[in-house]
Amino acid sequence: MKKMSHGFVAVLAIMVMATTTFTNPASATTILSFTSDVGSYVGKGENLSFDSEEYTVFSYSSNNWPSQFFIMGPSFADGWQLTIGAPLGQALAVGHYSDAEWFATQALPGLQLLGYNGRGTSNVRSNFDVLEVAYDTSPWTMPTITRLAVNFSQFEGPDYKLGLYGQFRLNSNVPISTPEPSTFILLFAGISGLALLRLRRK
Repeated sequence: MKKMSHGFVAVLAIMVMATTTFTNPASATTILSFTSDVGSYVGKGENLSFDSEEYTVFSYSSNNWPSQFFIMGPSFADGWQLTIGAPLGQALAVGHYSDAEWFATQALPGLQLLGYNGRGTSNVRSNFDVLEVAYDTSPWTMPTITRLAVNFSQFEGPDYKLGLYGQFRLNSNVPISTPEPSTFILLFAGISGLALLRLRRK
């Protein structure tokens, strides 16, 4: 086995640093954020974020029926709605859910993000990961979600190739993942350095 040169190791280290995802410090928060592909009917190719400082969040949730979260802005048209649920009759739990339809069925989970400004379609397929979920199980009340952290990918369009990639937190300490601005600079530097090393060897 050939030993790697010090230069190659350095470049490799830079590339690893560049592809690392950094996160905000953990603190209880309520926020919806997403990025989206150009051509997405719902996302419009935009990267948006809505937090509880500017938006009011209402919810209707239970432990065995899809939960709905309403993120309301200054006007109705600024609002968003996230519907999420395990297969009907099952409580939403920490874990990975795949092949979700726009609304849960007996066999499949459901997830749909739509905007009240006309950004909505039921022709979606999604995958999502529940990172945290907690319920209010007080006596004589319906169990409701009081804390939730979920990352999701919603696909639409022909062959479901147009994606919207979102994160939702409700009173959660799980941080939103945000790459630092220097990430792309480091990645470019790593790739450039590797290319230079290869040219020198020729």
